[in-house]
Amino acid sequence: MARAEGRKEEDVFPIQYKTNTRWTVSRFAGRTGFDLVSFSYLGQYPSYFLFSAPLFLLATAYEKPTDKVRRLRFLKGWILVVLRKK
Repeated sequence: MARAEGRKEEDVFPIQYKTNTRWTVSRFAGRTGFDLVSFSYLGQYPSYFLFSAPLFLLATAYEKPTDKVRRLRFLKGWILVVLRKK
């Protein structure tokens, strides 16, 4: 991340893959006293591949079907979840 986007180490957060589906987020939220309000898969403009035209084109081609085909949205890189305390 430092090379691609100029981020400092303290600005890059660890990744947890234990709750990466709507079902698991809802289950963990319920166990901890929250209701799931919304769940969305989000993509990102592939600016981290600007150093290489072929990789950038490939990453852009990857993003397009994940935007257009609903069943492929789980392949996006980010999840945005809104929870409400019960």
